[in-house]
Amino acid sequence: KVPSSLWEVRPFRKAAGVLLTISLSGLVCSLLIYALLLEAGSIAISGCKKIGFYNYCLYNGTSAGCYCITDQEGLTAVGLNCQKGLLMSLVLTYSSLVTFLMGLLTMALALSFNERTLWMFPQVFNGLSLAGLSVGLLMYLCLTWGLYDISELSTGFLALLLAIVGLILLSSIMRHYSRLTANPFKTPTTDDISDQKYNLVV
Repeated sequence: KVPSSLWEVRPFRKAAGVLLTISLSGLVCSLLIYALLLEAGSIAISGCKKIGFYNYCLYNGTSAGCYCITDQEGLTAVGLNCQKGLLMSLVLTYSSLVTFLMGLLTMALALSFNERTLWMFPQVFNGLSLAGLSVGLLMYLCLTWGLYDISELSTGFLALLLAIVGLILLSSIMRHYSRLTANPFKTPTTDDISDQKYNLVV
């Protein structure tokens, strides 16, 4: 005997998937905006010392306070010789916010039109955002690790790590719920349920 609630499980899972996807998307977007815009991409902060994607303020060794590096010669003097690598990490990390926002737009279109084809676009943009953020942040950490200690890592850095985790979860959820049916957010009709019951009985 097939439980009558069996036919309600899949629509419920789809609705839960939509709600979870929207919630996670909002959380990831907030984390990226906080870390990259509000915190100005700062990875390490300690007093006046600030190290970020375009901030290089270090303690002055001869007097109180800090000095900020604004040219390539200054970066080379503190051991940052790979200027192209720093630029690439900045572009990759900040482009992740742009691609994620594009993914949000395509996700809204997919939910509005109930089209599986449209639903594939936010998955692609989400994957690009995850790849850009992960590679860009890892590259930047490898290039600048000698300028700060672990204890100096900022809340912006923590927000970026949480955003990466959120993007991974979001990718998994999108992939799972887009495969539930040919049309991932369409509620089964009475005829569909009758056919499923007949197949189970047979």
